Amino acid sequence: MGKGSANECMVFPFCEGEETQSDRKVLTCSGSSCDVRVHPECYGLDEYAGKFSCDSCKYASGEKVTCVMCPSLSGAFKKTVGGKYIHVVCALWTKCEFGDIELLSGISITNVFPAASKEEKAQI
Repeated sequence: MGKGSANECMVFPFCEGEETQSDRKVLTCSGSSCDVRVHPECYGLDEYAGKFSCDSCKYASGEKVTCVMCPSLSGAFKKTVGGKYIHVVCALWTKCEFGDIELLSGISITNVFPAASKEEKAQI
């Protein structure tokens, strides 16, 4: 799923902070064919988290997922409240609503498509 160096966070290409990328803890998804790497705080995990499974591996049961906001097929996805998938950075950039901003979860994208009908929003 992912690409990049072992110390590179796949949520944000250039994580901000005082530490450099190589000085920060990076977790690798424990999914069988997944190599998504994240800083715990960039994916909404406790900084002391050990083993983790990304939302794609946890909920998609091996199905290929795509981001509802961009064409990229790789990276760190989060599941939306509507059952679709979105990159954390795409959700933040498009100002999606988060049910829990600390955990970066409960992402609702319906506010991004205000003109969509009720039926269309159910599909998003």
